[in-house]
Amino acid sequence: MSNYNGWTNRETWLVNLYFDDHFTDYNGNIEDFAEYIEDFIRSQVVSSDNFTKDLLAGALEKINFCELAKTWAEDIDNE
Repeated sequence: MSNYNGWTNRETWLVNLYFDDHFTDYNGNIEDFAEYIEDFIRSQVVSSDNFTKDLLAGALEKINFCELAKTWAEDIDNE
């Protein structure tokens, strides 16, 4: 279900906006790819100060990593 610029929500859309060109290949397994994306995004937050980590904690839970993985995998396959 698309609720924000064609994405599940604003948080998912923002990850796509900033990182869609960051990932250039995947191993063919969407679940693994989604987990890899999530680990990467969470690592970006971990390197932040405590206030930023606390502020973003709720936003991280809203990101639809499977939606991102499926969309990016399709883009990669079409290249």
